[in-house]
Amino acid sequence: FTCDPDFPHFSPNFHWPNPSLGNCPDTTYYYTPIRADGSYRIWGKRNNIHMVDFQIGEAFFGTEEGGNNKSLVSLDMKDMSIAADGSFEFMLSPQRPAGWKGDWYATPPTAQSITVRQVAYDWFNEKQARLNIVRLDAPTPTPQRPSVEQYRKALRAAAVYAVRLNDQFTRYPKMLRDQGYVNGKVHPNDFSDVGGFSDQMYYDGIFELGDDEALLLEMPIPKRCRYWNLQLINEFLAGTDYTFRHGSLNGHQAHIDGD
Repeated sequence: FTCDPDFPHFSPNFHWPNPSLGNCPDTTYYYTPIRADGSYRIWGKRNNIHMVDFQIGEAFFGTEEGGNNKSLVSLDMKDMSIAADGSFEFMLSPQRPAGWKGDWYATPPTAQSITVRQVAYDWFNEKQARLNIVRLDAPTPTPQRPSVEQYRKALRAAAVYAVRLNDQFTRYPKMLRDQGYVNGKVHPNDFSDVGGFSDQMYYDGIFELGDDEALLLEMPIPKRCRYWNLQLINEFLAGTDYTFRHGSLNGHQAHIDGD
């Protein structure tokens, strides 16, 4: 019940204690539900994190409505107005508020969630953006006490979440193996229909190595590529322990050869 579309806040989602869905080790994810007919003010401080993206999506995984968190709109902070002190502010609503001259974005009619990605390149020297959100037209001044049925719905949704996620994200690695994406062949996907970052491409493959073998990855780096990384995940799409282990490289960490 901490996630209320009438009294939203950005709750931590997939990150190092919860390394599921092949989450990116460079990214801290935040989530809040919203209502498509609501008016929301979002503001804060940009700081110097490499990228900040607000993804407006449909219902999140595990809801009884059966949502896949399909991506509808991606709002990149690089396209927003940032003040000299690093502060920013924008409105999200079905229509532009009367008299509002700042940044405004129209809410898609099927929107039910916001997923925020804060993506770091230099983990030790970048500071995350500070984010705030409020619904300006909330129906009551304070949240209502949850009902018995709301508790029941939340417990049912937890079970739905486990079943649907296990089904969806065990079928994908099996498909990679069955279709031969092993030791060199990779499968491109944008995953925007299931909550993936809509401005990003994912290339997935499986490797199988003997005790005396190694995997060599080579690729040209696109000159206009703003962000890239390589990461290891297991066949349940869980990321490796990137707190105490080295399981990824991004464009800042990797050493680029002379060619």
